[in-house]
Amino acid sequence: MMDLLQHLIPDFAHMFSANPNGISAWFWLVTALIFGFSLFFLMLHFRHFRARMRALRSLLDGQSKETLAANRRETLHKAQELKATNVGMLWREFDESLVLSSDQQKLFNTLDAEHFFNARTLASGLTASRLLAAAPSFLVAVGVLGTFVGLTVGLEALRRRGIKVEVSENHTVLSIPNDLLGFDTGAYETPARRSADVESVAANGAMRSSTIASWRDNPVPQRTKLPPFSSLQMAALRYLETHPRCGFYALLEAVSNQGGNVLNVKTMLESSLSQYVQQDEEGNWLLSTHGEQLLAELARSEPSDAGQSVPSAANMNANENAGSRVARLEPFALAVLRYFAANPGDKVRYAANVLEVDARLVNQALYGPLKGICTQDDKYGWQLTGAAQRELEAFEAEGREQ
Repeated sequence: MMDLLQHLIPDFAHMFSANPNGISAWFWLVTALIFGFSLFFLMLHFRHFRARMRALRSLLDGQSKETLAANRRETLHKAQELKATNVGMLWREFDESLVLSSDQQKLFNTLDAEHFFNARTLASGLTASRLLAAAPSFLVAVGVLGTFVGLTVGLEALRRRGIKVEVSENHTVLSIPNDLLGFDTGAYETPARRSADVESVAANGAMRSSTIASWRDNPVPQRTKLPPFSSLQMAALRYLETHPRCGFYALLEAVSNQGGNVLNVKTMLESSLSQYVQQDEEGNWLLSTHGEQLLAELARSEPSDAGQSVPSAANMNANENAGSRVARLEPFALAVLRYFAANPGDKVRYAANVLEVDARLVNQALYGPLKGICTQDDKYGWQLTGAAQRELEAFEAEGREQ
């Protein structure tokens, strides 16, 4: 035990040398002085408080309700002769608040005794001292400062000895070799952010079900290499392709059947579709070069021959069993549907975090192509209807069979 305690006491011989141990000695000395002075004044004020309490009790010893009126003058005189600070003055003020009864046999107080004798008047050094109240903060501040100074000095000493020590970019994590520490340490790297698809988060364990991973395993064949667009976004792009330089309200009326309103259409044009659309000098909307290229790629990716465009009777029956609504969904809307199928009751912001998209896009899908397929509960969570759940399961089963 004594060997351990010796490590708490620094070597004061290095205080005036360039040795790093001298810094520890100075911090130890400052901490000890603050603690020592605080303890000294604490005991001093406590001693004064005990003296006042003893003096006050000496005035009440042997007193009773019957004898207090008769001994009033004698008690006041005794209080004036007390050496305890402030007790005589306090008793005199208390005596001035007393009133004799009509028969001169009893005393009545007009103010409570606590008004004169309380912690503020009897223990002012303990309760009103800001220096004593701040002493714990001083000790913590010196301790924290000493800790970081010691870490800095120790880090430089390790580097001078040729030991590789790494510090993170924000200077909050210190990495020291395991063989020097004597035990193994581990580091957990944050995976790099990938494209906004469901599998990027599912691979990191953020999904509670493997259903969403089927988007990669069984993708919708039409647009696997193109950005995921909602039906509202595609409707806007298709309309601008056939009606270039149209006004905002004409576009709004054209996409209203997909759940478009003034707020989400304006936000969509200025954010998610900003690189695919543009405005002319008169404020009309038209496709940009990127938008024209995108629609050209979409046209090339769609099946062109009759054999591809007309499904077989077996496939038509399977699609009918799987539900035409799910089969016609865009990739992004299908991903949102799969998420809430795997996580019923989750809120929009959770889905947006997992899908790595803006929450407004999830809302556009829920109030657009998924309207009537997903329902919202009283806690603002989303889940599939019973029919939609069965349609999705049949659709997934069809994809696995193919």
